[in-house]
Amino acid sequence: MKPTIYICVVGHSGHGKSTLTEAILAELSKTGNAEKIPYKTLNKGGIDMGDGHISTVVPTHLRYETEKLTVHHIDCPGQGELIQNAFGGAAMADAAVLVVSAYDAPMPQTREHILLLRQLGVTNIIVYLNKIEKCTDDMIEMAECEVRELLLQYKLKGDSATVVRGSAAESLAASGKDTQSIPALIGIINDIPPREPHANFLGGMFVNRVFGMAKHLVACGIVRKDTIKIGTRVYVHTRGNVEQARVISIKSFKTPLEEAKDRDAVGIMLDAKSAEIGSLISTIRHTPVEKTIAEMYFFREAEGGRRTGIANGFMPVALFNSNAVAGEILLPKSIPTVMPGDNLRSVIKFNRPVYLAPGDRITLRDNNKSIGVALVSQFK
Repeated sequence: MKPTIYICVVGHSGHGKSTLTEAILAELSKTGNAEKIPYKTLNKGGIDMGDGHISTVVPTHLRYETEKLTVHHIDCPGQGELIQNAFGGAAMADAAVLVVSAYDAPMPQTREHILLLRQLGVTNIIVYLNKIEKCTDDMIEMAECEVRELLLQYKLKGDSATVVRGSAAESLAASGKDTQSIPALIGIINDIPPREPHANFLGGMFVNRVFGMAKHLVACGIVRKDTIKIGTRVYVHTRGNVEQARVISIKSFKTPLEEAKDRDAVGIMLDAKSAEIGSLISTIRHTPVEKTIAEMYFFREAEGGRRTGIANGFMPVALFNSNAVAGEILLPKSIPTVMPGDNLRSVIKFNRPVYLAPGDRITLRDNNKSIGVALVSQFK
């Protein structure tokens, strides 16, 4: 059996993420390693922008084979207000493909997604410089330099990042003007190593989608550090409440499974009464927390953060493990205000019980943009 890896495709809206996904599937379908799926089907339920471009709203999950790997491919939304959806798609990624239009160069959500990847610990970033057929050589060189500088700005490997220049649309066109970039990108994906979760990561499956049925529900997600079997009883952790439920069936991309193991992306049918995005399903019972001590950094305005400081009681949205909850920043009495660019060790008080472990990473957001990051160190 081939090892499984997870890659997320991110980038500014309209830069060609879904077209690239379509091109990868089309190339792999030639050898029977993927199902060819047209653009409109990939973006079913998206927003029609009226120019032939359909904007992705929720992550699209796909699976295909390369020579060495089974690849779980997640096409993430690009619009700023949908970054929470992108977060769920990228949270378990081993690597990312950052799509940047050479014609437009890096845009606001390019920066936003690089911040997101850094916060999630996804450091293996492949840049696909798209739409080069519209550009002069100087424009292409300039766009690549800007992307590398942006990666370096956020302490990622900009100098050594792999950059593939191409045109996803041209690779799909009958003229076949771009026959090299997609096979080259697939070859790079074929050599991606897996990224293991940190030692304290809570075993189980954080739910990123739920479907209700007459008597049961289906919860979807990626299993990490746990094994869930049909017929067994599991714990469903939701907002501090814990319910035991029986596993009725397990499927992965329509294929029935007897058990879901580490790194399996699955849908699990349960006889549970309730579950939601962010719920944790596991074979052991975990303890919720409402406060945590965390090492925080607040982005400078030049990094996309706030222009002004924050005071005690400031309450951004905290994103982690498929969750999005309000988290109140409790400053020490000796620190009345924290300014953009500051580092801080302090307490985050959540507006409801959550499931976290030391080593978990939290993205802090306010007014539809990331303003800071936090690393959980201990519980209070």
